[in-house]
Amino acid sequence: MNRMILAMGVPDHLQLKQLKADQAPAELPGNSGLVTALLPFLKQRGIAVDLRLLGREGPLDAKGAQGLLNLVCDAGVQRKSLARIAEWEATGLPVIHSAAQVAACARDALPQSLGKLPGLVVPSCSEYPGGEELAAHIKAQGHRLPVLLRPPGLHSSKELTRIDQAKALPKQCERRYVTNFVDSRGEDGWYRKRRVIWAGGKLYARHQLASPDWNVIGDARRHMVDAPQLIEEERAFLASKPDAEPQGPQANIKAAFQHLGLQFGVCDYACLPNGKALIFELNPCFQLTGSLPQKSRLDWRYLEANNGEILAALLAGIGRQIAARAGTRGN
Repeated sequence: MNRMILAMGVPDHLQLKQLKADQAPAELPGNSGLVTALLPFLKQRGIAVDLRLLGREGPLDAKGAQGLLNLVCDAGVQRKSLARIAEWEATGLPVIHSAAQVAACARDALPQSLGKLPGLVVPSCSEYPGGEELAAHIKAQGHRLPVLLRPPGLHSSKELTRIDQAKALPKQCERRYVTNFVDSRGEDGWYRKRRVIWAGGKLYARHQLASPDWNVIGDARRHMVDAPQLIEEERAFLASKPDAEPQGPQANIKAAFQHLGLQFGVCDYACLPNGKALIFELNPCFQLTGSLPQKSRLDWRYLEANNGEILAALLAGIGRQIAARAGTRGN
C-alpha cells in the first residue's frame, strides 16, 4: 500500500463553493476528525494521500490508489457524499467503510442494525422530518415519553432536549431525531458516559464522564473535580484493557463493531445495572488528536496518551483490509 484516497464529505445542504480553497482539512464540514492526525502519520510511512472532498458530480479517478478510506461518517446529513462513495465502490476500488456500513450506523438505523445482539440496549429512534404534528409522529413510531430530540448532524449534546410530558411537546419543529430516553443513573445518583475507540480490531478506553445531570457532556468535569473518586474511577477505566474483557459491556460493544464490519469507530455508552451496555452513539467517526479544549490539554493530557497506539492499530488494520480486498478483486 503506497497510495490511498482519503474521502471526506460535506453536509447535503452545503454547496462546495461556500468552502475556501485554503481551508485546512480539520475545518472542512463532514470531516471525521481523523484527517489531521492521519496525514502526517501516513506521510511518515511513505504512503501518498489523495485527499478528496465529495458531494458533487464529477469523474471518479482513482489515480493509481490501492484503496479508498471513507471518512464520510454521518448518514443523516451526508447522503449525497455517501452516494458518491457507492459509485466508487461500483468501480471495484477497495473501499474501507462502504456506504451501506455507514448508513447502518445512522441514529435511526442503529436499533435495527444492532437490536438482535445480546447484551446491548439500543433505544428506539426515528427521524421526524418536520412539517407534521410531532405528537402524531411519536405515536405512529411507537415512541413513549420521555423522548430525546436532537438535530441531525450534531454529535455534541448541547442541543439535545428531553421531553417528559405530552404538554411540553411542541406542535411542530424542524427535522429531529426522536429517541426513547433510558434512565442510566447509578445507585449513587451519578450518570456516567463511557467512550471507547475501535481501531485495528481492538477497543481502546477513551474517557468516562460523570454528571448529576442526565445529559452528560464535556463540562461534566467541573463536577468531577469536586468528587475525586470519579476522577480515580475514570483513571481506572483508562488503565483497564476493555478489549480483553471476555464478557460484559465492553465485550458486547466489541461484538457490535464486529457485527457492523467497521475497521474503526467510536462508541458512547453507559453500563447498566443488569450488565448490559446502553448505546448512545456508535459510528465510524471520531476526533483523535486535539480532542480536548486548548485550556484543558495540560491537566487532562492523559486522556490522549494512547493516540499513537490507536493510530498504529488503525493503519495496520486498514492495510490488512485493503490487501485482502485487493486480493479478492484480483481473483
